[in-house]
Amino acid sequence: MNYKKTLFTLQSAINRHSEAKVLVTTNQWYSDKENKPVTVYHIKRRTLDKVKNKESVEEIFKTYSLIQAILFLRDYWYLENNWEPPTDNEMWNEVKSKWPSNKKEDAADQEKASS
Repeated sequence: MNYKKTLFTLQSAINRHSEAKVLVTTNQWYSDKENKPVTVYHIKRRTLDKVKNKESVEEIFKTYSLIQAILFLRDYWYLENNWEPPTDNEMWNEVKSKWPSNKKEDAADQEKASS
């Protein structure tokens, strides 16, 4: 299985079918300590600032594991489509709770509930 192809397929699916635009960038360097190249994956979200009428980019996830990046984008895809994400990885619950898109919706829901 080609994991890099899977990562970029998920990215293109998210960018085609949702309002949120996701960027996946990589940095690579050689580690003398590990005697091998090290790759870091940055997953960023591009949003439009309506006040300034300008796009801004914010990093939403950073990992050294290609598999973790794929799982993150998979769960992001599920949440963007309002589907229940798979529960095979419970560690993602903490990550999902920190996503800016969920914070705004949760704050709006809390305001409605309190009034």
